[in-house]
Amino acid sequence: MSFSTEQAALAYRARGWSVIPVLRADKRPALPWQAYQDRSADEDEIRSWFRRWPAANLAIVTGRLSGLVVLDVDPGHGGEQSVRRLVAEHGRLPATVEARTGGGGRHLYFRHPGGTVHNKVGLAPGIDLRGDGGLASAAETDSELSNASDKPVTRAPGMCFFDSALAFDMIRGGHIDIVVLGAYQVSEKGDLANWGRPGRPATGMGGAMDLAVGAGRVIVTMLHTTREGGPRIVKECTFPLTASRCVSLIVTDIAVLDVTGNVLVLRETAPGWTFDDVQQLTEARLTPAPDLKEIEL
Repeated sequence: MSFSTEQAALAYRARGWSVIPVLRADKRPALPWQAYQDRSADEDEIRSWFRRWPAANLAIVTGRLSGLVVLDVDPGHGGEQSVRRLVAEHGRLPATVEARTGGGGRHLYFRHPGGTVHNKVGLAPGIDLRGDGGLASAAETDSELSNASDKPVTRAPGMCFFDSALAFDMIRGGHIDIVVLGAYQVSEKGDLANWGRPGRPATGMGGAMDLAVGAGRVIVTMLHTTREGGPRIVKECTFPLTASRCVSLIVTDIAVLDVTGNVLVLRETAPGWTFDDVQQLTEARLTPAPDLKEIEL
């Protein structure tokens, strides 16, 4: 576990977040931490922590240095009810990164707005605000429990997990109704390319090929264009195929499209976008749905 926690600390540092080690038993900082409000630990320093405290967990120093403000929602003290009440009064919270805590609560991460954001215990019943000079415990991870990308994950109430053999038995046995995958390219016929790019090293397609063939329905979610502005929805895939004619629905940042035979039907567009706007960024020819509408957010 200490290895994965150390790697998480280094990854957080690479994001620009200031982190400190905390004792797993009582969540207290393992060292005087106030200095880390003004500077981030370097890589050697972080590695030395886990040599000294191999079972330590992590806390993120919130505030201007890390660029973070965190809402700590504790359902045991009415936090979820407070969130619902605040949303009803002030509107939805912005979409953001969320982490589950060991006690079943939530940490909601927001970009620091600048200036000074004071910590506030009891911002509302069951909600604390971690701002400048605050600490937010990072979710605990288990190096022997990982997701499909081999990233360590946190146990949460209601979750289930299984080994790779059972996972592939479910996939290859046709027991998965719907699968959602990312993609580099999708063709107008629903061909999927999502495991390798020409000229780039690839570790293999993993379970994507099994998922694309074995699931009852394949939904692709991706950005509509490449970083360079090139199309990802194309007439013919030029990247290595994962599976042919397997995609039934494509959801991008600007459009929702059905794949029907050799026809791509544009069902929804992002607010402010027209059919012509989407077509201009799509190599494959699109057909507007009779009830084409804007995505409801």
